[in-house]
Amino acid sequence: MCEISVVVPVYNVEAYLREALDSVIGQTFRDFEMILVDDGSTDRSGAIADEYAAQYAFIHTIHQKNAGVSAARNAGIAVSKGTYIYFLDADDWLERHALQALYDEMRTGMDVVCCNFARYVSGTESITTEFGGDSLADSGKAYYAGGIANVFQLLYMSFGFPVWNKIFRADIIKTNRLLFDETLRRGSDVLFNACYWLHIKRVCVLKKALYHYRFREDAITKQDDKRNHFVYVLERHQKFIDYIESRFSEGNGKRTYRKHYPAIFFLSLRNAVEDQFWFCRDTAYGIQCTASVRKLLARRMIPACLRICALLFLKLLGRYQKGGELMALRYGIRMFVSGKTAFDEEKGRFVKSAQLKRDSHSQ
Repeated sequence: MCEISVVVPVYNVEAYLREALDSVIGQTFRDFEMILVDDGSTDRSGAIADEYAAQYAFIHTIHQKNAGVSAARNAGIAVSKGTYIYFLDADDWLERHALQALYDEMRTGMDVVCCNFARYVSGTESITTEFGGDSLADSGKAYYAGGIANVFQLLYMSFGFPVWNKIFRADIIKTNRLLFDETLRRGSDVLFNACYWLHIKRVCVLKKALYHYRFREDAITKQDDKRNHFVYVLERHQKFIDYIESRFSEGNGKRTYRKHYPAIFFLSLRNAVEDQFWFCRDTAYGIQCTASVRKLLARRMIPACLRICALLFLKLLGRYQKGGELMALRYGIRMFVSGKTAFDEEKGRFVKSAQLKRDSHSQ
């Protein structure tokens, strides 16, 4: 047993692996194990992993056929012995006191601790200034509540997406059988975080940048055609709905989920369209996007109002050639998410929320 299991998926990173491993070996915190999962590397990454394992007793190496980063992380979880689990990408590196800082906060009763990070792009490094919002300005840390009512706020703040800037409780992961979805080609970490948030109560966010994220154009998570990003977003939402339906009863979460789902659904659609708008230039991809949205809308947990809104979204998506349509979409979603507009089912159109309330009171 140890306090922290550091799981490192390894795939064709021989140019960066030593720096990543050395940053863990040099940590001021010492009660940890490091699990290197070689996911069928074709360069010297596997040999480097074995070299470190032979030199340090706390490093263990797993070699497996190439199955993707999710399978590699799952393999690490399966053999981990730590009270807490930390995931490090093999082309990034940690500040020397990172594990100690994360561990100290976990010991105060937190279920997950997130830290800020610095982006390293083409030799230039910049700290994520928007991280965590204004609440971190004074104390350098902030606290949030977990659970299904807060999952969307936590997930879509700037610290919510990756797993490599967080330390998790191993018992929560293993008791709830939380794993990375190996069928998703992109975004399995986002889905993992979302499912983890559902089972926790206490979250701590540290403003200090303890992680160095190396942006690489050739990284495995960036190799896919960017036009598929929209479809990946929808796939993640379908998986998340599946998880909630399988784990929560009607009175224990589903009603809360229905209440909060419209906002997060439209935020995701907006982000996907904004990110990939200029890549949507062929008919085949448009058909694929439409099919994915319609498949998601068929789920019974989606309220009728949301179905209508998303169908309007599909209509706009089909006319993506016109930049004005994108601007209208962004404005419409922003107004809907902010609560300033609502859908009047009797009139069959969007109205200002205040007007809808006046009409209902006058009846």
